[in-house]
Amino acid sequence: MRNLKFLLCLAVATLAYGTDLNTASKNDLINLGLSKSQALNVIKYRKAHKFKSIDELEKVQGIGFNDMQKVKEKLSVKEKSKPNKPKQKKQIKDKKK
Repeated sequence: MRNLKFLLCLAVATLAYGTDLNTASKNDLINLGLSKSQALNVIKYRKAHKFKSIDELEKVQGIGFNDMQKVKEKLSVKEKSKPNKPKQKKQIKDKKK
């Protein structure tokens, strides 16, 4: 029952925010309406160029304007926040004379 609630929450979140174009699996893209070859081309493209907007989908080989319009509302592009690098503490060495 707990797993069912989790999956339901995940499904609702996906519908509300869309599937992230930079992390979607081949099956996710196919379920959105792309063909298998289009989904593979999206994955190939994003390995070389991370998507910054959904409109970049038109740059993917095999995906035209109509294909993009079909899946556009179901997608999102989430920017990854840059991780904060921990500041290195300077080591102070005692100099003895």
